Parts: sequence; C-alpha cells; structure tokens
Amino acid sequence: MKNITIIADDLGLMPQISNGILKCAKDGLIDGAAFLVNAPGTAHALSLLPQMKNVEIGLHLGIVEGYSLTRRHSILDAHRYFPDAPCLYLNWKVFSKAYFQGKIKLRELSEEFDAQADFFVKNIGPIPFLNGTQHLHMFPGIFPIMLDLCRKYQIPKIRISSVGIAEMMFSRKKILGSLMMNYCQLGAEKELHSRGIHSIGKTYGVTISGDMGNEFMDFVIKESVKKHIELVMHPGYNDNGLKQISQENYGHFDWEKEMASLYYLKEKMS
Repeated sequence: MKNITIIADDLGLMPQISNGILKCAKDGLIDGAAFLVNAPGTAHALSLLPQMKNVEIGLHLGIVEGYSLTRRHSILDAHRYFPDAPCLYLNWKVFSKAYFQGKIKLRELSEEFDAQADFFVKNIGPIPFLNGTQHLHMFPGIFPIMLDLCRKYQIPKIRISSVGIAEMMFSRKKILGSLMMNYCQLGAEKELHSRGIHSIGKTYGVTISGDMGNEFMDFVIKESVKKHIELVMHPGYNDNGLKQISQENYGHFDWEKEMASLYYLKEKMS
C-alpha cells in the first residue's frame, strides 16, 4: 500500500496467531511478519513459511516473552509461564524494574540476542529487518547491542519506535510511556544513521496494540499522505489460552479485530 508498510508482529507466538498471520499474508494484507524464534508456536510457524513467500520475514527479537535459548540467569523470570523450559521476563514492567535496578547483565542479554539471530539465519535465512518484543530494544543500554547485532548479521533495517502526539490521543492512559519511548527514540536515531542502518518508516500502532480498529485505520491513511509509515499490527485468530497465561500482556487483545481492520484498510486504499 502506498506509503504504508504493514508488519505483523508475533509470528510464531502461538499457532492461532500464526495461522491468522498466514491468512493475512495470503490475502495481501501485510508486507512483512516479525518472527519469534523462542516461543511455543515457533516450530508450527516454521512449517507455514513456504506458504508466505509473498511477505518479508524479519526477526522479532525476544527481549521479554517466550523461552530463553541461552538460559542465562539474569534474564530469566522466576515464574515459568510457558512449560518445559526457562522463560524470559514476562513483560516490560518486570523487565524494566530489573533493568533499572542493575539486575540484567547486558553480556547475558547480548548472548541471548545472538542465539536468537543465529537460529533465525540457520532455519530461515538472512534477516531483512529487526525489532524487539514490547519495544524494549529502544532502551539506551540495549539499543547499541541491537546495532552490533545488525552489523554482525548484516541486518539493513531496524524498527525505531516512537509515538506522535495525534496517536497518543487514541490511548491517553499510555501517554507517559509514549513520552519515555520518544525520549529513547531521540538517542537511537543518532546511533542509527551513524552506522548506515535504516528504519522502515515512522511507527504507528504502538499505543493501541491489540485493539486496532477502523477508526485508527482512517487516521493512518490521513497520516500516510505526509510520510512513510510502518504500521505495527498484531493480527491473528483469538487465543483465550494465551490471555489466561499472560493477562498483563494480552488481556485486552482482540487479534481478529485487528485482522478485520486490515481488510478495511485494504478496501479503503484500493
């Protein structure tokens, strides 16, 4: 779609989510999907990739959520919310608290990132773009690690998350978090250009993740007249089991509503 690049996050999270993203890919609703290599649905999503040749598959780096591939102590949640293997911190709130208390060892975090990128390259191929779960890759101490990863694996694009004033009005409860993200974005932009790495476009959909409807799509269409946009989406088939596992992250999510809004956007833009 003109001036709008649509990226579906969380491919590989759960089969229901991945099946919905596959439907979006087949129907020409998305341009790319960000793949989780450390989630319960990773193996299932890998089996779907031959049917998704028309979309770009990038790496959705697990900073929080999902299993740890390296099992380094400082990055693990005490609660094993997914069975069978140690898990990363469940969400940005508990991770951020540990991070600012100095409990997260950046060396261990870097090793985890490298393991995930290595898995992607060995099982999928070159990484065309990179982003992080819950936008935590924007943290000042973490973003340089992300850029080193881009250099090592020759990743040309990385998401630079930020929130415009107009978008903040769609989710006023998240204004403080949006301002913090924008602060991180200022420093990230300087480092990004100095290394010759690019972003896909100005991000939209960050504050309203999981509950994006037609009204927001109308807003995005108007905004796309002035700039190139990366629309951050979370389409899929609804997964009540995931909501029970992670109420904090997904209690408000309506994946099928986001799928429906993509059909609406396609119709409006055609």
